[in-house]
Amino acid sequence: MLLMMMMMMMMQLVPVYRVYTVDSLKKLSFLDDLPVTVDERLQHRDVSAVDCKSPLTAWTTVTRC
Repeated sequence: MLLMMMMMMMMQLVPVYRVYTVDSLKKLSFLDDLPVTVDERLQHRDVSAVDCKSPLTAWTTVTRC
């Protein structure tokens, strides 16, 4: 049961993975063989500034550049 709940939470994070990573790593120019565009950065800016109680921060650790 616990494993199933953890898997469900991880699946919720998949769509925001790129957005969060691009916003967190300001000098990143490619991610998963795709270029990071200026428009992409502008569209999703400040996504990495999430509340500490968010499930996103509970499951991820990102070191900023």
